[in-house]
Amino acid sequence: RYLFGCFKPGLFGHSLDPSVARFHGGGTNARARTAELCRPATSELCPVQWVTSHGFPQNYLPNSNDVHTITVPQGRRIELTFTSFDIEVTGTSFACAYDYLEIYDSPTTTASGTWLAKLCGDLDTIRNHNPIESTSNAMTLNFYSDSSVQKKGFNATWTEI
Repeated sequence: RYLFGCFKPGLFGHSLDPSVARFHGGGTNARARTAELCRPATSELCPVQWVTSHGFPQNYLPNSNDVHTITVPQGRRIELTFTSFDIEVTGTSFACAYDYLEIYDSPTTTASGTWLAKLCGDLDTIRNHNPIESTSNAMTLNFYSDSSVQKKGFNATWTEI
């Protein structure tokens, strides 16, 4: 249930906001044109790609457990940069017990020793984890939300490095 795609400079103006890219030009044709030009998205065709939580920029859904894996060719790595981040935080401890985004340095969430971060809060809260770089050619995002508070979620761009 992630939303993902790419940004080609000059194609949709200069915005990296997926809500602008998807609906630029108005109507359903803009969405079809985006799908045609950006999927399947490859780093060669689309040097800057994006991924968002479901519903962004509106609030994410309750009881989410969404997984999205980004892969690039062997020998390459991934740099993930958050442009918007608003996920429920647990009190002042930032324990991320209720809603969170986990990031793994692997193609799965079960491989041991591959956990990069567990994030919640806002852009200021996660500044030490922005951007996040993989050490391998795969990065998996696992977004979890409980049933109570919902926020905007996240929008991130990623590039192959």
